[in-house]
Amino acid sequence: MLIEGIRFENNQVVFDFTSDKPDDIIPLKLQKYNTKFVSMNKIPTYYAYRVNSQYKGAIQTDPRITAIRDAIKNVTINPTDYVKLITKALINFDLNVDSLSSYSLIALPKSTSPLLKQVVESISNKYGTTVEIIDDAFLKNKIEDITVHPEIIQQVRDKHGDKVAQKTEKRYHALIAAAKVDGEFKMKKIPTEYGYRRGITNFLQINDKKQDTIFRLVNGQKVLLMDDIVTSGTTMVEMKRLFDNLGASQINLFCILGLK
Repeated sequence: MLIEGIRFENNQVVFDFTSDKPDDIIPLKLQKYNTKFVSMNKIPTYYAYRVNSQYKGAIQTDPRITAIRDAIKNVTINPTDYVKLITKALINFDLNVDSLSSYSLIALPKSTSPLLKQVVESISNKYGTTVEIIDDAFLKNKIEDITVHPEIIQQVRDKHGDKVAQKTEKRYHALIAAAKVDGEFKMKKIPTEYGYRRGITNFLQINDKKQDTIFRLVNGQKVLLMDDIVTSGTTMVEMKRLFDNLGASQINLFCILGLK
């Protein structure tokens, strides 16, 4: 039986296996968005699940959404529910969107997320002999060349003039400096408001120890990026940029839970 809806009742996350309700925070039966790729920052993206549109304006402030997100991300829900949640997402992608076995590489951001680890385990159990899965293809940049997209500043200049553009660029550099912790850039330190995260680039680098393997798997091949929960999508855009530079023929994104 398929999971039909997730809601928050009596201070706990509830999985409903029988029917959707209009106020479910995350509907889990098939939706238009999870039967095809949709565009996310110009990346063809499959969202296994998304927050109900009526809650979109409260994603950052509603404690119920935070509780559900954390329960899914940190695997604090019933293990049976969890396996069904992931299995349903993978089966739906494979049957209705694109074949997982058609990808030469599935690449994940370096993460300690229990959700991503469970997804990797599920994929490895079924496709481990045909699809390479790498979760350390990228390293967070430790060098001083993190930059701001020039077009972002130009857009501000065109709309508001030189003075505001200079102020915006100065603000970006201050945010980037504050996000460098223990010699490593932390994107989570960059605020999500005003689209600041989307303006930052060159904060990832290919793992030198994996470079030859990654080039072999990427050049002229289909690549699937995978993430557990996408908020701004900035890291996925940066991963795609680096794989584009390596000559990937096609790059898509598989996201378990979309908060955009």
